[in-house]
Amino acid sequence: MTIIIDGTVGANKAVVLDANGKLPAIDGSLLTTLNATQVTTGTIATARLDTGTTNGKVLVLDGSGNMPAIAATNMTGVSSATKSASDPTISTNPATGLGTKWINTTSGEIFILTDATTNENVWTSTGGTSGNVNPWQFQGTQYGYTACGATPTNTNIIDRFSFTSDGNAVDVGDALVARQAYGGTSGETYGFWSGGSPQTDDIQKYQFVATANSTLVGDLVGGTRDANAGCSSTTHGYTVGAGGGAVQNAIEKYSHSSIDEYRPKKQRKLLLNKNELRKLLKETINFSNTIIPLKLFINEKGLAKIEISLAKGKKLYDKRETIKDRENKRDLDRLKKIKNKK
Repeated sequence: MTIIIDGTVGANKAVVLDANGKLPAIDGSLLTTLNATQVTTGTIATARLDTGTTNGKVLVLDGSGNMPAIAATNMTGVSSATKSASDPTISTNPATGLGTKWINTTSGEIFILTDATTNENVWTSTGGTSGNVNPWQFQGTQYGYTACGATPTNTNIIDRFSFTSDGNAVDVGDALVARQAYGGTSGETYGFWSGGSPQTDDIQKYQFVATANSTLVGDLVGGTRDANAGCSSTTHGYTVGAGGGAVQNAIEKYSHSSIDEYRPKKQRKLLLNKNELRKLLKETINFSNTIIPLKLFINEKGLAKIEISLAKGKKLYDKRETIKDRENKRDLDRLKKIKNKK
């Protein structure tokens, strides 16, 4: 066999390295055996590869590093999306695990499971309005809030301070009324306070995600309070305190997500001055008297007022006399009936 050396590539020709010591381009079909472990660096022209998106083809990413469109029938190990009329929750534990796709058919929002921790899953939204679904850390992770107080006069400022860095608080809004000694609680997206001095039965809330003034959202059932303590669960606020001239020992509970604007059975403040209130309180506590309603008035505006009075219970001997008179009357009536029959 004659070997031809002419600097070209072909059958029975010697391969000559170029000026840089590199092999010239060779048709891949001319290579019969090649140990891949000997190929450490370099590139292969796409034209030399059998590329495509069908069986047996080499898949080549495009200029942006993205995969070309592939028929779903050619893909394996891909889970189908879960469709539901609502969003997933942190306790939604799909068997398909990490990477599970969830489609809200009502809003059209799509979620991907990015942290598959049982009952503490994180669902990342790919777009829409409701945002990600992830476990909420009670009392927050970014900011703390404080509101109102005495300086020495009452103030209505709502201050916010950072949990992640040291620094001064920032004024982010105002309460409806300057006050102190209220019961503060915290939900997931709002802060709440109730009661306080000057005496009120208001329940107000303010947003964590926006700088704005507080809004009135409901009333305490037990009436006005001027010294409250508050605590929270993840869904409700609780308050207990004093007010109205007498200790309020009832613990009240209100929802962070839905608070009634109007409570028809709540206690109302009596339209009396302090001296009149003290007198009634003294009469009911020290002398065991009872406040009773006498008349109910409703004006043309639909407002109701009630006339009250103090009533004293009978003594034991008075009760005995009443019982004796009632029995004597009953005996006398019985005798009259017998005489009339004759």
